[in-house]
Amino acid sequence: MDDPKKLIVTLLKNNIDVKDDSNNPVSVGVSAAWPSKDTTFPYVSVGPEVATRESPISLGADKIRSEGVYQVDVWVKDLPANNYAPDRMLFSIREEVKRLIRTSMFDPDGTIQYIFPGLWRESFDPDLGANRLTGHIEVYYHESRT
Repeated sequence: MDDPKKLIVTLLKNNIDVKDDSNNPVSVGVSAAWPSKDTTFPYVSVGPEVATRESPISLGADKIRSEGVYQVDVWVKDLPANNYAPDRMLFSIREEVKRLIRTSMFDPDGTIQYIFPGLWRESFDPDLGANRLTGHIEVYYHESRT
């Protein structure tokens, strides 16, 4: 099975499409790395895996259903050069992430059964001076015990 975090990063990096207030495309960085002061915003970071759970799905537990929850953070700075309101951009990117996950929900790579966007919360990171939305993406797949 492929690394679900890499799958999510690739899916978002190759397909994310948001516009500014003048309907021009906005470049959004996507990576598994946490942003730094040198990061170009807007930015989406994927990871870490925040929870896992396994449960048997067959008699004798020969097959196991695994669930992983990955954190996804959307970061936007309020800069004078931006042609968008930070709050609107945060929510535009969030909706785009949700749309992309839902579009690829079932069998996104041949080994993962499905992925699903979960809950989101908003905060502000004073160290980066960036608005932040944190969400979770749930990943479900089956494995053999042996």
